[in-house]
Amino acid sequence: MAEKNTTHDWGKILTQEQVALILGVTTNTLEAWRYKRRYGLKYLKVGSLVRYREQDVRAFLESRLVSGDAQPTGARRRSRSRAA
Repeated sequence: MAEKNTTHDWGKILTQEQVALILGVTTNTLEAWRYKRRYGLKYLKVGSLVRYREQDVRAFLESRLVSGDAQPTGARRRSRSRAA
């Protein structure tokens, strides 16, 4: 009996360079974010290759969206007055 192949819908897979262009940062910045585990942008690691799913990049952008006077989660407020 033949084994049924299971496929997964990974969507479009993007390179570091493509994601850097989308986000307006350098590939070095993406590397730093991964190393420091900053911002939680998901990525795929295949050997030494790093790739990003388009849906994860979209979700990352949506999570950073700020509307009106709201601040993103974890944002710091600056004090208007400083002690002398």
